[in-house]
Amino acid sequence: MVEGKAKLVIDLGNSETRVITQFGGKSVLTVLPNMMSDLTDGAVATFMKSEDYNEETSRIFEYKGVNYCNGELCEKEFGVTAMTPTALLKKYDTLISELNIQNAFRQGFESVSRIANCDMQSVDVEWDVTVLLPPEDIELGSKVISKKIQGMKTLNFKMPELVKVLNVLSVKVLPEGFAAFIGILFKSKSAIRAEYSFLRNATTLIVDIGAGTTDVIIVKDGKALQSSRFTVEIGGNNVHQIVRSKLKRKGIALPSSTVREGVETGVVKNGSRVVEIATEIAEAKDMVASQLVDAIQMFFEGTMYPVGMIEYVLTCGGGAEKGNVEGVKPMAEYLISYMKKLSPDMELVNDLVEEYKEVGIKAKMPEGREKISPRMYNIIGANILS
Repeated sequence: MVEGKAKLVIDLGNSETRVITQFGGKSVLTVLPNMMSDLTDGAVATFMKSEDYNEETSRIFEYKGVNYCNGELCEKEFGVTAMTPTALLKKYDTLISELNIQNAFRQGFESVSRIANCDMQSVDVEWDVTVLLPPEDIELGSKVISKKIQGMKTLNFKMPELVKVLNVLSVKVLPEGFAAFIGILFKSKSAIRAEYSFLRNATTLIVDIGAGTTDVIIVKDGKALQSSRFTVEIGGNNVHQIVRSKLKRKGIALPSSTVREGVETGVVKNGSRVVEIATEIAEAKDMVASQLVDAIQMFFEGTMYPVGMIEYVLTCGGGAEKGNVEGVKPMAEYLISYMKKLSPDMELVNDLVEEYKEVGIKAKMPEGREKISPRMYNIIGANILS
């Protein structure tokens, strides 16, 4: 039996859930799909017998008397009707968050078993949990999500089979954005990254661009300014929506999922015709960046915070990722061009270019994620602070 204390760090994103498990001085990072669908008992029996799905790619579990599925099974069978996180609801008070936290615990047991080189049934650990919330939700949401996690007493997974008692010792809630700042500044709890040491005594605007919302917070001399926390209901999804509208006006009507993929690749197919959409993507990113800066400016005018005090801008989140489409700049570059109109001496903080192994994290990641992505800055920082 493998016993002791383990730490679970959870970042509940809109497009994926990111989890770091710490045990025995080692850390494992995993990215989990966060789409869920409920199942009848009959459907559970059918899918568990099916040769199309297996425990490597799919999950079936029970939570509060209802069966749910996740992973490939959910995506292929229930993709249109499945539950996914949305910017319209608070992360700290939704069923989808609870389901993804359950799945994160299951992943925690798997990661501990990998670290200890044993089967999951032999793992009997107590958990210290760290979870991230948007900075604007910390006050109202910390107690709510802590109570939900403390109230989770069991895991009941049917695919793969895993029944466990959960013993949660503590729950820590950290603000997104500030966690990203820590992830950039520190390599570990005791080591500052030399190339980012200038941030320690600077005033930095953190812009965390998610799928549906963008969270903003200012960090001054290493401390978050509570009065600077706010959320804008603009994010990466707006880029997809603008591109889709632009194509529709050209007589190209496509599903949102197709356009979303096209924003990543730079092309879409209209029937048998391949259509290049780099121009539409660049224009959409520029429009979204302009809208974000307008919202930031209005907020600072309302709080009377002098924008000229901001020295650096750090972008993080999925919306800040660099794309692979020629002629389309990262969102950060569109953003800083507008921010410089407010204060010309602001500078953009360069992306972290290390690999996961260089920050002491063993990663079980989707293909193409060997390098550290801006969407990972928050959980890396939370891992340091946990």
